[in-house]
Amino acid sequence: MAAATVTVTIVGTDITSLVDGRGDFQLTGVPPGDITLKFTSAGASALITLSGVAAGDRIHVVVTLNGNAARIDHEDRDHDDDGEDEDDNELKGPVSGLSGTCPALIFTVNGVKVTTNAATKFEDPCGQIVNGKRVEVEGPRQTDGSIVATEVEFD
Repeated sequence: MAAATVTVTIVGTDITSLVDGRGDFQLTGVPPGDITLKFTSAGASALITLSGVAAGDRIHVVVTLNGNAARIDHEDRDHDDDGEDEDDNELKGPVSGLSGTCPALIFTVNGVKVTTNAATKFEDPCGQIVNGKRVEVEGPRQTDGSIVATEVEFD
């Protein structure tokens, strides 16, 4: 039986992410303050609130969903205040919709379009990037929400 697709949305925004097969999701561009996450799937619709989210926070949460109830089992916060990679976004997940020829590739990771080019640093051989392969991508976020990768490596 296939697992249900779970979507995570920040209430009051258009920021959303799909939960991957490992139960991971990533939200970027999260506004500071108290935020409410809404988890939805075929049989569930549940809310949790994260208080005091600051710009530059990286928050790792372990959430248990049970129908219309959700609870935070674990929460870790790191604040990126060193200024390094200030304009870069980090994205982890499986590759989908791959097109192009190395080093000029276009693919999607967790619903975000990623573009690579001759300036992209590939930690692993570019030719080994295939649909379904888990990657970690770093690069500046574009106005359309996509990322132009400065670095790509296997996750």
